[in-house]
Amino acid sequence: MKQKVIEPVLGICLLAMVVMAVKYGSIRVTGSGDAYIKETPVVVVDAGHGGKDLGADSLMGIQGANEEALNLAVAEALYDRLDNLGANVFLTRSDHSAMAGLDRVMVAQYREADLFLSIHHCGNQKSGISISCNQFGEELAQQLSDQLSKQLQCSAQPVVQTSSYPGDVSLAPSLNIDLGNLMNPSDYARASSSVNIYRTAYQLAEIIFDYVDQSNVQYQVALRTPSQTAVPDDQIAQS
Repeated sequence: MKQKVIEPVLGICLLAMVVMAVKYGSIRVTGSGDAYIKETPVVVVDAGHGGKDLGADSLMGIQGANEEALNLAVAEALYDRLDNLGANVFLTRSDHSAMAGLDRVMVAQYREADLFLSIHHCGNQKSGISISCNQFGEELAQQLSDQLSKQLQCSAQPVVQTSSYPGDVSLAPSLNIDLGNLMNPSDYARASSSVNIYRTAYQLAEIIFDYVDQSNVQYQVALRTPSQTAVPDDQIAQS
């Protein structure tokens, strides 16, 4: 009698585990061949700093918004918009807790991210938007720099390629985006406005989703397209 009760319960538990695994990305939809095809692009959004590390100084000092809180506000708004667009999104942190840089990179590696984006404010002393990226992120970084500066009506510094954090994320575009210098009055006013936080997140999400979604489509096409240099089976048999 006990065995008859346990078996259905185990079946339900296993089904729930599979559903959760598919939902949160540990199981992928398999296509033709040995390679898998992702149903939706995976984006890991990182809110820089956290814990006792409040980030860069701001114009208003302790009386105003600090970088750590602004990074988290943008990251959460970006998460919401990307999720609505249909991306599979993960935050490295969803509260004000501290997190080591290596742990953030490991989240992206574990989730097999198609994009890792770290949000900051004031990475240098110049005003406007500043973006650094790894070797795979230069195209997207330039798109974000050009379009964000136009939409937000602010300046943009030249995109810089880096191999250090967050460039440690391998085999996927990895970007560090500074959305403004908090010691600059114009940048501080824009960055600390709740309206502009959501406006910035919205613009970021639209550009990012279009990029990773198109990249995913191109990847699927490449998987399904026979290689032009493939050796025919009859030649393999003869050799």
